[in-house]
Amino acid sequence: MAVRARDVMTRRVLTVTAGDPVELAEQRMLKAGFSALPVVRDIDRLVGVVSLVDVLRAREQAWDAGVGSIMTTDVLTLSPTTSVGVVAHRLRTYGDLRVMPIVDRGRLVGIVTRSDLLRGP
Repeated sequence: MAVRARDVMTRRVLTVTAGDPVELAEQRMLKAGFSALPVVRDIDRLVGVVSLVDVLRAREQAWDAGVGSIMTTDVLTLSPTTSVGVVAHRLRTYGDLRVMPIVDRGRLVGIVTRSDLLRGP
């Protein structure tokens, strides 16, 4: 039986909202040891991803705005039934991706990181 994204994904996802201060996203990433976080509205509707690189850019330019002003909105997502081989390929092909959001019927249901792939099911 093929291993799917749902078998390796992290289900309890740490997120931020577009209206949250950039400092909150930075604190959550540093505390949890993550390099990116999904940005959601209405608890589970994915609207973007914010990374530590985004935070560093905002610092350099002295932006004093919310996460929504620095996040990436054109986010590649996969479904829970996607094979882990495809997930791994996407993470390799798009090297700047740190997390692969897993979306089912428009809802964020998990994320897959490179570490999740190494741990396996």
